[in-house]
Amino acid sequence: MMTTPHLVIADDDEVVLHLLEIRLRKAGYQVTACNNGDDALVTIAAEKFAILLADWNMPGLTGIELCERIRASLPQCTVYIILLTGNDQPEQIAAGFAAGADDYLVKPANAVELRARIQVGVRILHLIAEHAEHTAKVRRAHDRTELLLTSIPSILVGIDAHGRVIRWNQAAAETFGCAAADVLGRPIHDCRVHWEWDRVKSLLEKCRAARRTTPRDELRFQRADGTDGCLGISITPVPWEDGADIGFLIIAADISQRKILQSQLAQSQKLESMGQLAAGIAHEINTPTQFVGDNTRFLQDAFGDLQSLLGKYRELIECSRSESVTPELLAEIEASEQAADLEYLAEEIPQAITQSLEGVERVTRIVRAMKDFSHPGSEGMESVDLNKAIASTVTVARNEWKYVAELITDFDESLPLVPCLAGEFNQVILNIVINAAHAIADVVDAEAGEKGTIRITTHHDGDWAEVRITDSGTGISEEHRVKVFDHFFTTKEVGKGTGQGLAIAYSVVTEKHGGTITFESELGKGTTFIIRLPIEAQQARVTTAEDDAAAEAGGAPPADTAPALVEQTDDA
Repeated sequence: MMTTPHLVIADDDEVVLHLLEIRLRKAGYQVTACNNGDDALVTIAAEKFAILLADWNMPGLTGIELCERIRASLPQCTVYIILLTGNDQPEQIAAGFAAGADDYLVKPANAVELRARIQVGVRILHLIAEHAEHTAKVRRAHDRTELLLTSIPSILVGIDAHGRVIRWNQAAAETFGCAAADVLGRPIHDCRVHWEWDRVKSLLEKCRAARRTTPRDELRFQRADGTDGCLGISITPVPWEDGADIGFLIIAADISQRKILQSQLAQSQKLESMGQLAAGIAHEINTPTQFVGDNTRFLQDAFGDLQSLLGKYRELIECSRSESVTPELLAEIEASEQAADLEYLAEEIPQAITQSLEGVERVTRIVRAMKDFSHPGSEGMESVDLNKAIASTVTVARNEWKYVAELITDFDESLPLVPCLAGEFNQVILNIVINAAHAIADVVDAEAGEKGTIRITTHHDGDWAEVRITDSGTGISEEHRVKVFDHFFTTKEVGKGTGQGLAIAYSVVTEKHGGTITFESELGKGTTFIIRLPIEAQQARVTTAEDDAAAEAGGAPPADTAPALVEQTDDA
């Protein structure tokens, strides 16, 4: 805040100059008295704020000329000028104001009026000083805001109600290769930004219609260096003062690297699951192969006995032709029949063959299920029989649940093919089934033969396919319900879970399929996961592992995110 401004008097009349100086000093002002305009000009040039009392007629610089010089050559000085004149003609007073004077007094000046005019000048200078201080604060705040916006690593693009760019921060300039000076004031669609314009236009229209921030979406773009990438983007409406029109703030970030890491994490989790299942699958295959082997060895021994008997029969035929059949030969044949035990072989060989074929079919079924689970065919969105996919996954995971639970399936045969990423859907089912088995294992005595229940049902509900997976396990405590979809959250003991299964399931269902995943749980009674997938392909957002991997070179999938209803759940 400024102090009382310096008061400068310029008058060539020594008596007037002296009287004014005495009066004003007594009034508490800091006064400098000058008997000519040139000295007054030099004095004022050293002041930031000053009040000047200038005589109209002086040798050298006159009062009018002094006004003109101050206004022309000292723009850094804030001076309130009062002209002292012996002529009160309107033309002369107007000329003084035109030269830059702020007020005037007619000589001889009344002391009370003089102090009043000076006080007016002091108040005006104080107001000017306050305004300058406020302006400086606003400018500093603006500079700090600009510095912060420039430092933000996210892309910030502001658009006015007419679609013109009004904000373009440094991250936007570096990402898109367009300097702010080249785009500010131009329509957004005229800027040299290589991204999916149809998607951006659609998001802007949705934001304008809803007047709220759009859900975070993903779209492809091209970086300044020509490589492709993936942007995570949301658009926020910015109402104008009249409220009738709105502008927009586009907030985006290059998430290509994150997409790669997500893909690697998903692959790592799948490999973890495969490793976890490997021993169980080996056991499942070992049982049928064992009795196939036993039956094969039995058939091998039986064939040896039959081959010996057949040799005797051929010998009998030859002797019959020469009419030389002897009692000894017949006795040997009878002994061979008894040794071979033909009745036993006639009964057991068909059973051994049937059991072996069943064993081979069981192995084939397990291998086929493993193939369907691990190699679903197309890496992109395809029409999938969810019932078959679930059955294959349950078969693969059988060793995980068979000792602790009875698994019941109730499939809706009217369920149409559903567009989805088959491999990733299988992974979701596997993660939830394994969690269900672990939850049941915590409440049953498997060594005593106790078992719980896992029930999987499918249902065609209008435009949605619904999958419910219910377990009779521990249920979810209230404190854990908001965390179970978080990465790395788990209530399992060390070495039994990484906390990634449900987090990946949530990402796959909601982000990659535009579906929902919710739950119903009662502590001590069990949990039901409810997965809903859109039956129409256009309702789902397709993101494949291939797309994710391509993000390192820039590839990113188109995204049309459907809102996800999420309740945090399950036996993490």
